Amino acid sequence: MNYYRLPKNIRQIGENEEGIKIYLEDYVNTFIHRCITSEENENITGILLGQRERINGIDYLFIKGAVDTEDDIKKNFKDLEVCGCFFFDKLEQTSRLQLTKMFEESYPSEGQVLYYIHGQDEEFCIRDLQHGIRKVAGYCVYYE
Repeated sequence: MNYYRLPKNIRQIGENEEGIKIYLEDYVNTFIHRCITSEENENITGILLGQRERINGIDYLFIKGAVDTEDDIKKNFKDLEVCGCFFFDKLEQTSRLQLTKMFEESYPSEGQVLYYIHGQDEEFCIRDLQHGIRKVAGYCVYYE
């Protein structure tokens, strides 16, 4: 029996999602946005780390870390799995087709997520082997 407890302090962004609930830790969100504002690069990409849980028949993905390189994973996040990536497109020059192709090649497993930040918009996409890559209706930012 699984005794994982859901975070109590959350902020819902978008609609409730069917099939999987994505929870992004506030610290990770802050880290990503700090990278975005401190870098002068047009595009910034990194790896998302977390854990998956099944609670009361519902699949949850808890994103608990983000890094620039795989070396940081081995050093700081041994207990977490790679669950996808984040991509910031400052000038919004990357087409959806290019982004989808890059994501498919780098993250071929089902359930991998892409946190896509472009302009003032942020969205999650998930790799679903039945439907391909699809936008997630909503996610939660949680605070611990």
